[in-house]
This record gives sequence, C-alpha cells and structure tokens, in this order.
Amino acid sequence: MKYIIFFLTMLSTPLLAQTQPFEFTTKQIICADSAFVINSLAETYGEVPVWFSTNEDGGFIMLQNKQTLSWSLLLLENKKTCLVAVGKNQKQF
Repeated sequence: MKYIIFFLTMLSTPLLAQTQPFEFTTKQIICADSAFVINSLAETYGEVPVWFSTNEDGGFIMLQNKQTLSWSLLLLENKKTCLVAVGKNQKQF
C-alpha cells in the first residue's frame, strides 16, 4: 500500500508543479492582398522571397535583401498576406 501512495504522490507532483509555458497574446498585424504586399516589399526594400512553407491553415514566406540584410516574415492566411515581423542584419545558421 505504501508503494501505491508513493507512486501516486510522485506521479501527481510534477503535474501540480507545472506552469503554463505558453500564453496567448493579441498583436495587431497588417494584412492585405498577397500580390500587393510582396510587390510593395520588393519595390520599397528590394526584398525577394527566399523561403516558403505551407500547412493546412496557410503558410509563411520569408523575404530578404541580400545587400542590405533586411528581411520580412509574412503569414499567408485567409487569402491575405500579413506582415508578421521585419528586421535587419539577419544571419543564417
């Protein structure tokens, strides 16, 4: 019996001690027609698509300018393209 109590105690302790590692946040992002977003980034910043991935909900496109090292991460969703993040001085691993 004491082994059963010990086992149940050991099993439940990690579950009680766990905290939620993730949280939902709300971040407003800019979305527009896909061609408009990609053409605007190409004309304004000289960025071109270098990576593309899809899933059942949409996908992602990474654009970059190899001379200025600027980049943009786009989310494809609901027939729109959303600007998720931008930056400079990107490094590839």
